[in-house]
Amino acid sequence: MQKSSFFNSVNGDRRYKAEDYANYFSKFITNGVFPNVAFNLQVVTDGTDMNVKLKAGAAWINGYMYQNTLDLVIPIDVADGLLNRIDRIVIQLNFAERLIQAVVKKGEFASTPVAIPLQRDADIYELGIADVLVSQGVTSILQSAITDLRLNNTFCGLVNSLLQADTTAIFNQYQSWFEQTSEDHEQEFQTWFESVKGQLSGDVAGNLANRITEVETDLGVVTSRVTEAETDLTQISEDLIAHKADGVSHITGQERTDWNAKETPDGARKKVEQTDFKVYKSGKDANGIFTTIEYRRQDDTLAVKSVLSGGTSPLYTTRTLTYYGLNGTTVEKTRPRTLTYDADGILISEV
Repeated sequence: MQKSSFFNSVNGDRRYKAEDYANYFSKFITNGVFPNVAFNLQVVTDGTDMNVKLKAGAAWINGYMYQNTLDLVIPIDVADGLLNRIDRIVIQLNFAERLIQAVVKKGEFASTPVAIPLQRDADIYELGIADVLVSQGVTSILQSAITDLRLNNTFCGLVNSLLQADTTAIFNQYQSWFEQTSEDHEQEFQTWFESVKGQLSGDVAGNLANRITEVETDLGVVTSRVTEAETDLTQISEDLIAHKADGVSHITGQERTDWNAKETPDGARKKVEQTDFKVYKSGKDANGIFTTIEYRRQDDTLAVKSVLSGGTSPLYTTRTLTYYGLNGTTVEKTRPRTLTYDADGILISEV
C-alpha cells in the first residue's frame, strides 16, 4: 500500500489517525528514556520496605510519548521463603488500552531466577527499566538488588535523533566489574572462614571479635569501591549526555549536506566561465567609453555590475565590481580595483 502525509483536508478527504503521527515521529526519534538528567526514570529504594520508586522522567516508544511527572511508588510482591525471583520493571505501551504505564513483570520462583523477557509485538511494546532481585525471605528491597537497564540498548537505551548512541558497552563493563568483585570477595570470605574454624577455642570471644573487625574493615573497603564505581558510572553517563548535546563538536545531517554542497574556488571559477551572460552597456562618455556594464543571467537577473570612476576619461582610476545573489538585488560582494596606465595611456594593471 502506498501512503503519503500530511496534507490539508478538503471536505474531509484527508483524515489521519494517531498511529499515522506516531509512525512519522518514530522515523527520526529512537526508543528509550530521555537523557535530560542521570536519574531520569531511575528505579531507586530507601531499603526500608518492599516498595521501590520510579523517578520522574520521560520515555519514547515507537513514536508515542510517556511522562512520569512525580516519583511513582511501585510495590513489589512479598518474597518466597525458599526460592528467589527477579521482577522486571518496564515502561509498557499497550495499543489495545491506548496507554503507556510502568508495569512490574513478576518473575518465576527459582534457585537461580531469570527475568521475564520483554514483550514486543503488535499488541504491546516494552522498555526494560530495571531488574529487581527478590531474594528468599527478604522483607525489604536494597539498592544493591536493583540492576539498572536504562543504558542497555537491548532493553531500553537513550532517546536520540536518527542515530542512537550505544551505551550497552558502558552497562556491560560495570555489570562485569560488579559480578567479578562479588565473586572475589565471596572467595575471600570462604578463605577466611576456613582459617578461623580452627581458632574458635580458648579466648573464643576475643578471636571472633578480631575477625569481625577485620571483616568490617574489608567490607568498608568494598563499599567505598562500589561507591566510587557508581560515581564513575554517573559521571560517564553525564559526560556522554553532554557530549551528545554538544552542537559544536557534532554537526547535523543538514550541516553535513550544506558543507558537501559548498563549491571549491576552482569550481566557482569554472561555473562563472561557463555562464552565458547577457551584457548591457550604459553611461557612454565623450570618448565613447561605457562607464557601466551589467552582466545578467538568462532569467535577466543581475549577476555582476562594473562601474568606472575616478580620474578623467579615458584614464579612469577605479573599476568597482559588484556581485549579486540569485535574486539579482542582494549584494553579496563589492570589489574595487585600481587601474594603472603607462606613459602612452595604455592600461597595464587592474588590481
